[in-house]
Amino acid sequence: MKHSIGTNIQQLRRARGLTQEQLADAVGVSAAAVSKWETGAACPDLLLMAPLARLLGTDLNHLMDFQPQLTDQEAQALTQEYSTLFEQGRAEEASRLSEQLLHQYPNDLWLKFYVSSLYLAYLQDTDHAAQLLEPCLDSPDELLRANATYVLAGLLGHGPQRDLERARQLLDGLSFPQLDVRALKIALLAEQGDLAQAEQLARAALEENLSDAVLCLQFLAKSAQRQKDFSKARTFLDQAEALCKAADVP
Repeated sequence: MKHSIGTNIQQLRRARGLTQEQLADAVGVSAAAVSKWETGAACPDLLLMAPLARLLGTDLNHLMDFQPQLTDQEAQALTQEYSTLFEQGRAEEASRLSEQLLHQYPNDLWLKFYVSSLYLAYLQDTDHAAQLLEPCLDSPDELLRANATYVLAGLLGHGPQRDLERARQLLDGLSFPQLDVRALKIALLAEQGDLAQAEQLARAALEENLSDAVLCLQFLAKSAQRQKDFSKARTFLDQAEALCKAADVP
């Protein structure tokens, strides 16, 4: 919690221009009780929480400083901490802490994604990882949804929960320019026996990447020429030509 309940009560009371006595009278307690709440010496009775929230113009979540999910920085920091535990051979402790965190923040989808990556990297627990990834597919966060879809498709394509058709459907429905899914699609097509389409997609990917590689080699050749290093320039040009021949493109 970033603040205690008492701190929240004090801040909200002052924001509404109420004294401790006025707040106490409104909810039927003594001013001393309110003072104890605000100093952290005591907590309000559970039955007083709703009246307090209404009086202070807030909701129970805000009043009790309930944090529905971790910030991205907090989630990544905890993931790194548990990753260190795994690397130290303390897998049981890391798993227990991860499960406690998931139980504490059951609706935190980024947390589920981060923990699934731990289970895959250190435990090869594909079943548990897949369970954590499933709800991420419905996230309103496009980046999370895309990454979870890609990882789950990979698990369904190669893991014990092998389901090639669903893996392919997931990838076909994935539209996220920053994520290149062609390599995974090629592997799935080949696994399904659709070699012609796999080869077509592979050639398209190869030609696109080959173009960039050849352009870079040509630039390096020109740079070498300017430096009068003609041997190196010739080497770069030969490499560009060899790439084109290997890929069978002009």
